Amino acid sequence: MIEECGQRPSACDHARVAIQTRLDEPLPRERDAALRGHLESCDACRAYEAELRTLRVALRSMPTRPLPPDVREAALAATCIPAPAHRRRRLALRWPAPVVAAALALAALGLWRGGLAQQPRPSPGELAQARHDLRLVLALTGGALELVERAALNEVLTDGVAPALRHLPLRWPGGDRQ
Repeated sequence: MIEECGQRPSACDHARVAIQTRLDEPLPRERDAALRGHLESCDACRAYEAELRTLRVALRSMPTRPLPPDVREAALAATCIPAPAHRRRRLALRWPAPVVAAALALAALGLWRGGLAQQPRPSPGELAQARHDLRLVLALTGGALELVERAALNEVLTDGVAPALRHLPLRWPGGDRQ
């Protein structure tokens, strides 16, 4: 049985989350160093880590049996709830937004490049305007993709899936995931 922690409960709570994470994947260097420091001074968390490791070995050594198909189907039917029709319809209207934005970006790029082949070199002002227009198209495309992501999280991946995805430590180019 896991004993009560001897330090501040919040420090041990954080350490126990880190212990669980470290059993599944490597921790970032700073977090791993902090955990090692905590474990050096906390008997309760060391015992917790040892118990989790023992439990993990025991669970992995247990024989597995395939789930009968009828049980699997019954479990899926009981846990997978299709989105209501009105949600699907609203989402279906949003999906074309990134496609339209991408098509507009390609069309603008094609017109701009095609025009260069027939005309002399653009002036610095025209180049600045083209850069501005391209940034605008890319910003609109990015906004449309964010709307689609939010719609997918809020309307398709409801209940337990969307909140779980929001906690994943994913990093998008140019910044953090929101």
